[in-house]
Amino acid sequence: MKYKLRDLVKVINGYPFSSEAMNNDNNGLPVIKIKEMKNKGVLITKDTLFHQYNSTLEQFILKRNDVIVALTGNPANKPNLDAMVGRCSFYKYSFPALINQRVCKIESKSNLLNNLFLYYFLSQDKITIELAELSTGSANQANISSNDLLNLEIDLPNLEIQQHIVDITTKEVA
Repeated sequence: MKYKLRDLVKVINGYPFSSEAMNNDNNGLPVIKIKEMKNKGVLITKDTLFHQYNSTLEQFILKRNDVIVALTGNPANKPNLDAMVGRCSFYKYSFPALINQRVCKIESKSNLLNNLFLYYFLSQDKITIELAELSTGSANQANISSNDLLNLEIDLPNLEIQQHIVDITTKEVA
């Protein structure tokens, strides 16, 4: 059955952390920027910045297997999928992190959608390209909006089939 993502998910846009409030001495929670988004999951490195947690940042917390999308990146006419706007990743660590601006978290709000199935759907090259083709901005920096994501259509099998697809796909990328 076909659905618009808006009927199944909510999108949480990242927080605009100030540079002055971040540190590089592992003090606080890692702040996930677009550069940490890789196709096999977020990669925290020695260059990742950290920010002190406080309760006003609760909605920007990432937990294991959360799905994130880059709202800024290369346009569709620069076909590098690893740097393209609309690319998808997931948070693979057991400790929490925070999402920076121009990164959004997508959460299922429906019991019809498996979160990792959502990740595999969004990480398809054709979906990344479809989003990139909707982008606006300059030749070097394209942007999409949360609404571009929410307007995507997904052909959704039942949960049992979604789980089967997740199980097979997870084995292939492991």
